[in-house]
Parts: sequence; structure tokens; C-alpha cells
Amino acid sequence: MKQLLPLTMLCLLAFGLQAQTVLYTTNFDNASEWELGSANNFDTWTINNTYNCSNPTPDAGGGKYMHIYNDLDGEMCAYAAYYGIGGAGSCFASMKNPINTVGQSEVTITFDWLCKGQSGALPTYGKVEYSTNGGATWTQITSPRSQYNNQTSWTSASISSSQVPGLLNQSSLKLRFGWVNSAYGTNPAFAVDNLKIEGRTGSCTNVGGTISPSVTSVCSGQTVGLSLTGSSGSILWQSKTSQGDWVNISNNNSTANFTTAPLTENTQFRAVLGADGCPDQYSDIVSVQVSPLMAPTISFQPLGQTVFCEGDTVLFAASFTNGGSAPEVFWRFGNAFIHTDTLSAIAIQQNNSSVIQAFIVSNALCRTADTIASTESFFWVQPRPEVSLTLPELFCKGASSLALTGGLPEGGTYTGTGVADNAFDLNQEPGTFVIQYQYTNTFGCSASVADTVELAICTITDEVHPALPVLYPCPADERGFTLKTAGERISSINVYSADGKLVRTYKNSGLTEQEISNLDAGFYFLSVQTEHRSFVIQGIIQ
Repeated sequence: MKQLLPLTMLCLLAFGLQAQTVLYTTNFDNASEWELGSANNFDTWTINNTYNCSNPTPDAGGGKYMHIYNDLDGEMCAYAAYYGIGGAGSCFASMKNPINTVGQSEVTITFDWLCKGQSGALPTYGKVEYSTNGGATWTQITSPRSQYNNQTSWTSASISSSQVPGLLNQSSLKLRFGWVNSAYGTNPAFAVDNLKIEGRTGSCTNVGGTISPSVTSVCSGQTVGLSLTGSSGSILWQSKTSQGDWVNISNNNSTANFTTAPLTENTQFRAVLGADGCPDQYSDIVSVQVSPLMAPTISFQPLGQTVFCEGDTVLFAASFTNGGSAPEVFWRFGNAFIHTDTLSAIAIQQNNSSVIQAFIVSNALCRTADTIASTESFFWVQPRPEVSLTLPELFCKGASSLALTGGLPEGGTYTGTGVADNAFDLNQEPGTFVIQYQYTNTFGCSASVADTVELAICTITDEVHPALPVLYPCPADERGFTLKTAGERISSINVYSADGKLVRTYKNSGLTEQEISNLDAGFYFLSVQTEHRSFVIQGIIQ
């Protein structure tokens, strides 16, 4: 059952006695009062409160109603598609029992209806007919309209005996609703609810009037002023949302100026004008669009990540659940505020964990003096590890790989040219190599450090050889070594301790002989570069 504004306003003229009678009324909760017909194209009439549609239609909500459905595929909505075989067809739903209008000076028929159907050369539509001989013959009602279509939401129709004089003084009056299917059309098909037939013998002065709303578009939570003009009779204000029935929002003796309660969704309004012994009359209907306030939500980039490492650049994005163009936004990080004008995202390098919150100052749909805040979100910034790397400065060329150590904290990864599985390949061309060490802590934060090593050909000699640079004496005493070449000028000498530490450097001497002194007792490697070649020589000081 639904309550809707009549499509056509009817002002009844006075004729005499003051008496009004409801001759028939139904909200179709009792299906036995109607004879439900079907056509040869699988269209049939039904009465139910089923609204589960394969094609959603606006007939959701309320109670039972009478409508067309297609019994070929079980479609339970008012459906205008044609499934028939051999052509289009018509079918009717008829009153079983007649009513008597004898003695009534005016008869009014009102009902709620919807039907999309189709117009044009191949129309698909609903229609209304009446019979004055108990259903033997029928006459189509063509005023105020002959075809009921092009209406996708519930509305109301009113038919008066001033438009159809044949309704008066009938002892066996019946109505029926017809569905004409041309084999083309669009959901929803013809549906009917809240049928009422009233008669009266006197004049009524109640008139519907016109509503002027103070605004037709508001933000969620705002009120609307309604002003009724051109009406007569007691005033009852009603409202209706998209999924509900008409409900009373005032008493029966309200004023012509009315302020609604705060609105949260699109709402229609009308006024019901009453008079003793007379059918209710209705004002026009007005609709107020209600735009929800935009509610911000925060997301982090990378999407879903809430834990970051010290020094990361984090992108904070504010999305808005109720659409609209980009609002004016500012952000709170802890106690600091950052204004981003019309931007909804901001990238900040964070070194400390903090609470973050987004605020809307205004938006394109609903501007408001109130600031709308998102819920607080907390993002964590974790420390990076302190990483160090100490490697020998010299490696001697060999046939195998050497496991690398010296990175702290232990458990990290060594990388670089010639490094595989945390081991350095000694069997490669000599040269200078950069080795990196990376460590990741339990928070998933990483840090790395690099060190440089030298890989060289190491030659050990204990006596003078005329073709090679030599150290003598070997072993040496506390006075040190003397390095002598075979006539080649010395470019540089690097002296390394047994653990690979550089302890002495001699550069660009241009001599063929170099004294190396003031060394502690121990083993030493000398990396020698002459004008023609390079060698590594081992020496011992006792």
C-alpha cells in the first residue's frame, strides 16, 4: 500500500446536500475482490508484495499492490518486455462485485499508479474502463487521460464524474484496469494501488492549493520552510521519501506556513486539505534534494601501509565518501596543521610516529561553516638500523672465494661486483672493488654502507732477484726494509699489515730503491707500482 499525491487536482462544485460516502476502497491486501486476467503473451495480473526484480524498478516499499508480471520467466516486477508468441495482447484485472452510485451527485475515483511502457507508433500502456451492466460490456475512460505510461515512479490519478458522466446513477458499476502490450516497452509495466471510489450529494469547499518551498536543495541536517497558497480547508502536512509511504508530519489543523524537521535524504511534501463530509483534496507535490555532507577518509600510499621507516616520503590521500568536486582540505600531523587549499593528498617526509587527521573546510555540494573531520589515523615511523662495515683493504688473488665478514649488525647481505652468496671471488681480474653491506631490522627498515677493497697479485720473495723488485734483508731487523727494483723507477708503495690495514704509503719517489723503516715486528705486504708493472711482496721484521 502506498500513499501518493493525485496527479490531477479536482475542485468539486456545490450541488446541494452535504454528505460524502466511501463507496469502495482497497489497498489490495485482499486479492479475492478482483478477477485477475492474463493474455496470450504470458502477461498476467497479480497481487502481492514481491519487489525482487531482475530489472530494478521504483515500486519497492509499502505493502501489496496489483500489477502485471510475466509468468514465462517468473519476473515479479511490473514488466513491459514482450515474451508472447504470435503477437501482442491485452489483459485485464476486474472488480468482482459492482457498486451502486444511484443518488450521488458526484463520483470520484482515485488510485496510485506507475507505468513506463512506451509511447509512439507502438504504444504500450495501462488503461481504465468501466461497465454499467455488471461487466457485460465495457467503456474506456479517456478523460483526464486514456493511456497510463511514461511514469516510472508512483503517482496518483483522479477521475471525476464531471469528466465521465456515465459514472453517475449506476446500480451495477464496475471498474477494470487493462494492460495493452504492443510487444515493445520498458520497465515498469502497469501497477495500481490504493483505489478509492467516493460519492457525495453536496458541495465541498476544500481545495488543494500550491506549495512554495523556501529552497529546493539543502544539505543534510538542514530544514525547509513550506508555504501553502490557494488552498481551502483544514491543513495536514505529509512527507514521503523514495522508499516509504506518505506520512503525517503535522496535526490536522496545521498552518499554511510549516517548517520541516532536519532532512537527511531526498523528500517530497504535500498538503492534505480536508472538510467535514468531503473527500480529501491534495496540494501539488514539491521535491527537496538533500545533498549529504562529504565525509573524508584517509589512505596511505603505498596503499594500506601504516608502518614506515625513518626518512620515508609518505603520501597521505583524503578520499570523500559522498562525491563532489575537490574540497578545501587541511591536515593535522600531531599538533601541526598543514593547509593544502584544494588538494586532497600531501607527501611529507616523516621521522616520527604521529596521529594524522584530515579536515574539510567546505565542499562544492554543501558549503557549511562547520568543519568536518575524518577519524584519527595513526601511522608508525620506525628507526633504521645503524650499520657499519670494516673490510681488509687488500685481498690477494686466489683460486677460490672468501666469505665476507665485518658487517654489523651481523645477519645482513653483502653485494657488489664479484660478490655472490656473501662471498668475494678472489679469482677475478685485480683491481679496486666497492662492496656494500645491507641490514634489515625487525621493523622491516633497512640501511646500508659501503667499503672499498683492493684485489692484487701477491708475490712473496725471500732473496734478491734481478728481474723483480725485492726486499732485503728478509727477514729484516728493527731497522726495516730496503726495496730495490731492477732499474725501474718506483711510482708508489702501499704497506699493509698482516690483517690488511694500510700502515704506510710512499708516492712518486721516482727512485729505483726505497728504504722502509720504523715498522713494528710482524708480517707485511708491500703493494708496489713501478713505471711498468705492479707487484705485492711479503716481508718480515723480527
